[in-house]
Amino acid sequence: MRRRAALRTAVPAAGLAMALAISVTAGLSVAQTQDTAVSVRLLAFNDLHGSLEPPPGIRSQVKHADGSLVPAGGAAYLAAYVDQLRGQATHSLLYSVGDSWGSSALESAMFHDEPTVQLLNTMGVDASAIGNHELDEGYTEFRRMQTGGCHPTDGCRFGNTFEGANFPLLAANMEFDDGAPATLPFTVDYVEGIPVGVIATMPADTATMVTLEG
Repeated sequence: MRRRAALRTAVPAAGLAMALAISVTAGLSVAQTQDTAVSVRLLAFNDLHGSLEPPPGIRSQVKHADGSLVPAGGAAYLAAYVDQLRGQATHSLLYSVGDSWGSSALESAMFHDEPTVQLLNTMGVDASAIGNHELDEGYTEFRRMQTGGCHPTDGCRFGNTFEGANFPLLAANMEFDDGAPATLPFTVDYVEGIPVGVIATMPADTATMVTLEG
């Protein structure tokens, strides 16, 4: 049984941080009492960039140690691999470590990245760090991806409605000019009653990597 508590108070960017540009699969055991423990598999991926289709050519294949090639890349293979890893554990949490959209492949960009958000919803992402590319089209568009609503110019091109992300988008060091948090700094999931918290931080030079509008 799992329950999420989204905490809206700004906290220092410390503790368990999701660093950008890494991919991690790990197991975490947390003692509930002296006699019992709960094992949680933590899964993370990064830099999806709206790549819903496998890239062309050899880039869509992974070579095994024996030299055999296995198809990879794109939404179907990513989702299937995540399902496989989750199926090996009683409890698991899935995180995106940022740049899930922005600088996106055509199949996502032509629909304002709404298909990518829906993919992450379907995969059951528990939380996502915010990379610099999530801000490519500015803070207002970022908020639309977060909370939903049709594009102000093109409307909803991918479907009749767009509900936004079903998971929190996190950055503990993303603030307005007055110091107020611009998004959630962290979130907590409960696995068998045990809290598992995650804090996300953006790179310190993010402001130099996005447009002034962003």
